[in-house]
Amino acid sequence: MNESGNANEMESPLIEVERKFVPTVGVEQVLIESGACLVRRERFTDSYVDNTDWTLTLRNHWLRRRDRRWELKCPLAVSAAADVPPDTEFDILTQRYLEVFTEPEIISKVSDLMEIDGSSLCSVNDLLLQAGLLEFAKFTTERQCFKLPAEVTVVLDRTDFGWSVGELEIMCRDQGELEQAVITLEHLTRDLRLEIGPNTIGKMSAYLRQNNPAHYKKLLEAHVLFEK
Repeated sequence: MNESGNANEMESPLIEVERKFVPTVGVEQVLIESGACLVRRERFTDSYVDNTDWTLTLRNHWLRRRDRRWELKCPLAVSAAADVPPDTEFDILTQRYLEVFTEPEIISKVSDLMEIDGSSLCSVNDLLLQAGLLEFAKFTTERQCFKLPAEVTVVLDRTDFGWSVGELEIMCRDQGELEQAVITLEHLTRDLRLEIGPNTIGKMSAYLRQNNPAHYKKLLEAHVLFEK
């Protein structure tokens, strides 16, 4: 979700710390009154791919094409998040991912997961053919993006299949920033009185629950996705 225009920044994986909430009526005004600035509105289409065994998603790896660019979201290793309190309700609802944007690194990581030789592959499109990766989800999102102090981004998303969700996000450059990022998001959630409830799930969870219950159930069983 990082939108940096600096090519060097895009070449280095960033750690995204993300907290979802229910975008209730009037939340935009709450954000503005709290010092947030609306920085942009955008529209994009995400297409997610995996093989028929769901090898990537059952390991919590999400390969998608956002409009024309490929992106890979990878979970942090357990040790990387060791300083963040585990097994709490907040921890379950707070996600931490490495975001990879360069095709060579995407090919390398996915090839390792799929146990294939990707050394001769020149593009992610080649990888799709080699690994048998097929589209399993596609949807378009209308987004409002706000900026808060402390480098916090707030996005309000509405999809073309009818789901809406809000997200607080902080991008970290190394693991040492993780603990403070989680604390910051927890405090903001409480200070802004953001709603967290049974429907606090992301776009992908909502899409699969609605359109592919079998895949959704497998991800719940693998503790990749959670229901509150």
